[in-house]
Amino acid sequence: MAVVLGAAEIIGPPSYGARHQVKKPEEHITDAKGDGIFREAFAQWGVNPSQQDYGWDYVVEVFRDNRSARAPRHVSTGLLFNAQLKSSIATSYSADGTFISQHLEMPSADYLARQLRQPTFLFHADVEKKCLFWIAIQLDSSILKALENTESKSLTVRIPTSNILAGSLDRFLEDLTKAHCVVVTRALANTHVTDFVEAMRCHSVGKMNTISEDLHERAFRLDMQAAHEIYRQGKLLDATGRLSSPCQNPTFLRQLVLS
Repeated sequence: MAVVLGAAEIIGPPSYGARHQVKKPEEHITDAKGDGIFREAFAQWGVNPSQQDYGWDYVVEVFRDNRSARAPRHVSTGLLFNAQLKSSIATSYSADGTFISQHLEMPSADYLARQLRQPTFLFHADVEKKCLFWIAIQLDSSILKALENTESKSLTVRIPTSNILAGSLDRFLEDLTKAHCVVVTRALANTHVTDFVEAMRCHSVGKMNTISEDLHERAFRLDMQAAHEIYRQGKLLDATGRLSSPCQNPTFLRQLVLS
């Protein structure tokens, strides 16, 4: 109905036929459901969504259950990780059901797997089954190898269906610990020796000695692991040579025996 007021015409309520309806994209509905699944899985931890699209969707702070009556129930561990979430109503499972195929553009995969200096995980939410799966993308050797192929524009990530977040977070925490070690090692490797020494000057001599001994032990154990891998390749002499440094250090040998 139109009302005429002088020379002006006030138009009544518009027609809400099918042509004029604003529809919510199915992708938005799927993403919202995936977000709910993700938040429910980490309800006991601190889930902080990204306000901008920088290639990750959440930063999650890990809390532990403190059973002491004199302290708060949930206490922060100080450990954070990045999360990239992909949600789908038609999850692409393998024929045998052992993994999910998730497409990633190469720049996005490189950013998540190699550039971020914080533990980072790729998650897939099957909104139909209300299941959430994860992969520690910084630990996957096949992804890291694929990223060396600069000619490819995308890659397919295989997320094991055994990595399902259902109830216990113990297995996820194991991967989180490993991913944390990887990014810390990368940071140390990318730090110039003089910068590292300068940063350690804030510690006492005793503390510096402890750090030095600890780094030596880790290096020796890494040599032993490398020697084992070389030996498995049938290179006995090379493996023996790799063990020369650890075997010549009496302190490490004593610690090895005691452990």
